[in-house]
Amino acid sequence: MARKRTAVNENALPLLKRLIRIKLNLNCSTSSHIQQLQHEIQQITGEYLSSQTLNRFFGIIHTGFNPSIHTLDTLACFVGYKSFAEFEMLNAEKNADQVNSTFTSRFIVSVFSQINPEDNIEPGILQVIKNIASLMADDRQLAAEIYCAMSPSVFGRKFFFEQFVNVDALDSVYGDGLQYYLLNAHNREQKFFAYILYCYRYFLTAHTTLFQKYFNLLQAFRQSEIMTFHPLMVDRYYAVLVFNQVMGKKDHNNADSIKGDLADFDIWSSHAKSCYCAGYLVGDALLLAGEFGRSWEILNSDEIKPSSLTGCLQDEFITHLGILKLMSGYFSNHISTKRALSLFVELNEKPLPVLLHDYLSFYLLFLKRSLFPKATIRKEVNEQIQYLIKKTGFVYFREFDMQLNRSESISL
Repeated sequence: MARKRTAVNENALPLLKRLIRIKLNLNCSTSSHIQQLQHEIQQITGEYLSSQTLNRFFGIIHTGFNPSIHTLDTLACFVGYKSFAEFEMLNAEKNADQVNSTFTSRFIVSVFSQINPEDNIEPGILQVIKNIASLMADDRQLAAEIYCAMSPSVFGRKFFFEQFVNVDALDSVYGDGLQYYLLNAHNREQKFFAYILYCYRYFLTAHTTLFQKYFNLLQAFRQSEIMTFHPLMVDRYYAVLVFNQVMGKKDHNNADSIKGDLADFDIWSSHAKSCYCAGYLVGDALLLAGEFGRSWEILNSDEIKPSSLTGCLQDEFITHLGILKLMSGYFSNHISTKRALSLFVELNEKPLPVLLHDYLSFYLLFLKRSLFPKATIRKEVNEQIQYLIKKTGFVYFREFDMQLNRSESISL
């Protein structure tokens, strides 16, 4: 009987091959490469795949058939997935375009190659990383190369992914780079972080199906385990719980306030208070949910303070927090129009955080439109908002815009 051809997504096999090559740091084109891969697969998955099977998979031996499900499941587990079905599901819209490194990206990676991320990192090094982030914001090809190249190193994962989260590029190079981060994730906390950032991505891009898929992966983590993670990680998790409530309301076509339906997030008693800004991400999430009053309460808690930060990071955090407070305070009527105008002018003169420039610009534009309601200004601001939506892919801000319009209509 003729062997049945295994049905797979047309992009899945090239992408799987690419991720295996990246993880192994070999192109899998010779018998010695295949032998090393065979050994690594057995070490990581406990499964044995013959060299003949692997040679057929990488085209060294030509065949007219796709690999068996067992082979595909084993290879998917090798690159960090539970099964090939999960790999296909989570990568359905991705392709295997190659990221070709340049001298510039290789040089940048080499600069940090001998730095121990567990040491006290001097403010000067953080400034260097911030400067590189500025270059990456202006050059997406360079950013794609660096995110791919930095993911295998502990330093790269900690600083280029975890500490310097590129919110503006969640739907492009940074979000795409998370697949390389996951490929090299060495513990469950790192996988948890990646799933959280994917939830952020698909919430802001209003992709309900993919949001739910990654949210389900988060739900596999026990609460007791989550509370052992870094406070900022827990904070992001609570923010995603808020997003999930918003997504649930959207699924039921309910445009009313979600007040009363959101969980009572007791973030202060749930995890360590040592983190310099634990809570501000929940405040931001509640702001996006239209819960301006609750956002204002959290953002003004004594637990949120930048005192332990220095230099460029402290300045950026102060600006970020100031915009969130102004947005939540003004739309919850805790800040008067006169005071809001003064704060808006003050914040508008400060440089925005490099990796949050577009994201925070949305908030400033919504404030500007409300504080300066002339028709010409409204038209200009609306055009700028639409431009940013197109640039970032954050179509959720169209829904947020409607929330603000309803809120302003009620107040009138």
